[in-house]
Amino acid sequence: MRVIVPRVTVLNSEGYRVSIAHYPLQDSGEWVDRIRNTMRISSCDSPIPCYSLIYGGIILFQGDRPVWRGEYNGYFSITNSLCKDSLDQFVAKVDRGEDACLKTEEGTLTILGQCQSCYKVDPIGLRMIVD
Repeated sequence: MRVIVPRVTVLNSEGYRVSIAHYPLQDSGEWVDRIRNTMRISSCDSPIPCYSLIYGGIILFQGDRPVWRGEYNGYFSITNSLCKDSLDQFVAKVDRGEDACLKTEEGTLTILGQCQSCYKVDPIGLRMIVD
């Protein structure tokens, strides 16, 4: 059986952590091995990357607890551009499938419906292929 998961980017904003599952997909690595060997979410030390690998999408964490998940069919980038969206506005726009931005410690997270030089958000997460 092959286990394939998205890559995960984690950003910090206003005391929250934003975790984004994205392409390109990967079929090797520590997290993939843990999931393949145990098939249990409890095999993950930290829920932040693990939830994103399994469920995909954009997940907002407060501490180690997921508080919101969005299935966004689009792209994201991290730039130095200005952003006036609050965290609540960001969540609402992503839920509606609109372009959004969020100021993070790492830069401005921009979510876009179309983008040539951005990462594609993976709304699916874990895939298992049985040989």
